[in-house]
Amino acid sequence: MFPKGGGQPHWGTVSYDSRLQSEGTFIQNGRVMNLTQPSMRQERIRLLQYVGTPESNNFKFVWVLARNLDVSTAISIRERGNLCSPRMAPAVFQDEGYEFLGEADIESRTMQYVYQGHPHVVDKSQFLSNVYVLIKQRCSCSCAGGNIQS
Repeated sequence: MFPKGGGQPHWGTVSYDSRLQSEGTFIQNGRVMNLTQPSMRQERIRLLQYVGTPESNNFKFVWVLARNLDVSTAISIRERGNLCSPRMAPAVFQDEGYEFLGEADIESRTMQYVYQGHPHVVDKSQFLSNVYVLIKQRCSCSCAGGNIQS
């Protein structure tokens, strides 16, 4: 979600209802927000979609454990025009066999996700061992065997 008039963009989940209207959930300023709320209906959303193949693109999306993350490969966004804003990236928190999709501040090593309508925070103590971050991994698809480089 990219707020009108600037502000920190947010990663979240977007789906379509039976009327093909977009619905979305994300966390903004510690509150769970939904695109169906009247104040949010005109907000801009962007979808991350992988088009093509690893061979044609020479890269693929991969979930990497935060402890092994090279931040230069993370798929992340900042507030437009503010290089000091946090780098937010899509992330998955794994806990006791469950996975929760949310967004991570990869510089402060924290993550937020929505569960049962409430915001939850993964702190630094669990971030490195329980959070996976989406990265863009380069392929050597033109070489024999299609080796993957990290």
